[in-house]
Amino acid sequence: MAPPDGSRYAAPLAIVYDPSDPTTLLAKQDAQLWLADRRTPKIGFGMAAGGLVVTIVAIGLLIRDARRRGVSWWQWYVDAPAARRPRR
Repeated sequence: MAPPDGSRYAAPLAIVYDPSDPTTLLAKQDAQLWLADRRTPKIGFGMAAGGLVVTIVAIGLLIRDARRRGVSWWQWYVDAPAARRPRR
């Protein structure tokens, strides 16, 4: 069974050499698609921005929760009695 035309495993339209390594062959079609790719960087940036937003929201919620419990900022990482009080 032959792979479909235009797929990654189909025979390339033309062969060109990699400029940085002349012993490596590149398919002209694959190289053109790689250079024309504008979607992947946008997806990567979106994922990084989304992760940053989630991190900032989590830190904000942790700070808000600590302040509601009456824990001062210098007591967050020490064994403070205020941190062990049950919520009311």
